[in-house]
Amino acid sequence: MPRAAFVYTDDYTDYHLSDTHPLQQKRLLMTHRLLDSYGAFQSPASHLVTPASATETDLLRVHSPEYLNALRRLSAGESVPDKKQFGFGTLDNPPFPGMWEASLLYAGGSLDCARLVMQGGFDAAFNTSGGLHHARHDRAAGFCTVADCPLVAYYLLDHGAKRVAYVDIDAHHGDGTQAFFYDDPRVLTLSIHETPESLYPRVSGFAEEIGEGAGLGFNANLPLAPGSGDAIYAEAFGSAFLPILEAFDPEYIILQVGADAHFADPLTHLGLTSRGWLGLAQSVIALGKPVIALGGGGYNLDTVARLWALLYGALCGQELAADLHDQSVPSAADRNDIFQQFYVKRRGTARGASIEDYARRSVEIVKQAVFPRHGLA
Repeated sequence: MPRAAFVYTDDYTDYHLSDTHPLQQKRLLMTHRLLDSYGAFQSPASHLVTPASATETDLLRVHSPEYLNALRRLSAGESVPDKKQFGFGTLDNPPFPGMWEASLLYAGGSLDCARLVMQGGFDAAFNTSGGLHHARHDRAAGFCTVADCPLVAYYLLDHGAKRVAYVDIDAHHGDGTQAFFYDDPRVLTLSIHETPESLYPRVSGFAEEIGEGAGLGFNANLPLAPGSGDAIYAEAFGSAFLPILEAFDPEYIILQVGADAHFADPLTHLGLTSRGWLGLAQSVIALGKPVIALGGGGYNLDTVARLWALLYGALCGQELAADLHDQSVPSAADRNDIFQQFYVKRRGTARGASIEDYARRSVEIVKQAVFPRHGLA
């Protein structure tokens, strides 16, 4: 039975952007309570670990001193006249009291996962507060203040790993993480997400983005159309991403598990069910590599708690109760209505006349542009 760690503290809820912000970290507390109610921490294969905060020195591995100074000052209530230069003062990233300490704790939780897997004898570790995949070297973005995903990858590389895979199943493109490793062949960066034609970040995440320089072919994106459901996801991921992952043969996998690709999420337009979403994660876990799972998006609090509970069960070899899965799911007609409303009426059919056409186009681009770099036909 795999040995897994759940890295958690109730202090995670201190990352509070505002009472009306879409990102409500009560979902992390709900996930922990749900797992506890199902006895998930009673298994000898499951370990509950309290995180330690990262240090400023840790964060300097991925962020500029100027950005960290702005983050610290805004957290303390000080005025930073050029705060928008650093991504703050927007609806997405309003400064909040204690932001510095909360960010250090989130980054620390992700680093703890890396340490537990690399040096602690764990097969997997999960930090629900992590997965802040929009943060950049010098600015906050998309609700994210610290780039914990690259921080974990660099920790692994700095401590001897040669090949690290980053797999992102959040509904939004992992643009921040992609930017860190776009020219780095040591980190394979894969993101499957709703097309940026209909969702943030709008300007990146297209299938044509495949890395550059030494990193050419070590970055791949599978943008999918609004309304894409289980079958579309499984076929695209299985035919395009799994062969690349197997050929790359990573020593460690960082799995960003945003839950907002679920059909009930209020900010996105996809059609994944709990079983479809979990199936994606399970296909990565089945590769048999050490997995560092990091949270991410998800704005239906009940859905997030259910999906992340199911995921942790998969990481530690527990099959949790079936009632955690969806009790009703959207029909094909429902998903096509979403495609028509959020894509065809706004964009036309140039990239695909149907949900299936759009996915086939993305898969074909990845196969043609990325497969040959890994010896795949």
